[in-house]
Amino acid sequence: MTGSIIVACGSDCPMGTAVGVISGLLVAGALLVITTLLWLIFRFVFRLKKRWWISWGSAVAGAVLLAAIAAPALHNARLSARRTSGNCNLKQIGLALAQYSSEHNEVLPADLNVLIDKYLGSAKPLTDPATCKPFIYVGAGLKWQSDYDTILAFSPDGDRGRNVLFNDGHVTWLTEAGFSKLVQRGAIKSGTYF
Repeated sequence: MTGSIIVACGSDCPMGTAVGVISGLLVAGALLVITTLLWLIFRFVFRLKKRWWISWGSAVAGAVLLAAIAAPALHNARLSARRTSGNCNLKQIGLALAQYSSEHNEVLPADLNVLIDKYLGSAKPLTDPATCKPFIYVGAGLKWQSDYDTILAFSPDGDRGRNVLFNDGHVTWLTEAGFSKLVQRGAIKSGTYF
């Protein structure tokens, strides 16, 4: 279980790996606590000689209750790891855009696919791990770092928000309300999104 969370976070970004490891350790700790509690319950059940089926039923009900309590925590850890991985992918895109623009008179490319061979190495960073959809790129033809609060790329469909890459290269997580406010203020200069 922990391995899948670490792999989902990716090793391309040191911050993503650290969060993936921490999330993995939290999941492993939760599973250890659940396993220990189940072991204690079953140990108690098998010590009873009379009416063991009642205690057995209580043990199963306790196990189901513990699983129901742990499920949201595991889901939140997985979402956090995917969000961090998406953040790292957008940072890689930002670095690739900076390299591209330095070679092309500070002008950003018309499409992110031109970055794959020379700057990114693969198409993997162009996909948001949380939605498995490509990032939406709206920086076509803009000048690199000309307006720092201009949005260049962002996650397609936010669960509770989305990762956003700005023209100065920084990436941040915005709630849907915060993202909508930026869009209304004109943070997307290109007309390709709407």
